[in-house]
Amino acid sequence: MQSNCTPQESLILSIISKRKLTPFEVLEKYEKHNPRVPITSIRRAITNLTDRGLLEKTPNFKVERYGKTNHLWKLQNWVK
Repeated sequence: MQSNCTPQESLILSIISKRKLTPFEVLEKYEKHNPRVPITSIRRAITNLTDRGLLEKTPNFKVERYGKTNHLWKLQNWVK
């Protein structure tokens, strides 16, 4: 993990490690450590990590809350 990550971003990287997840799936796992975090905060952290080249948006979607499709995200260097 990058030393310039915030604690929230570091936790998100560890949650996503070796699996593909949507922001809502990340939120569900994140709330086990820090309850009541808004989805917008998770999405912002995922965007920051993507901009720094640590995460990658996949072309895969999953229908989740509110009937909306969400992209799956993965670690940049993880290939499967």
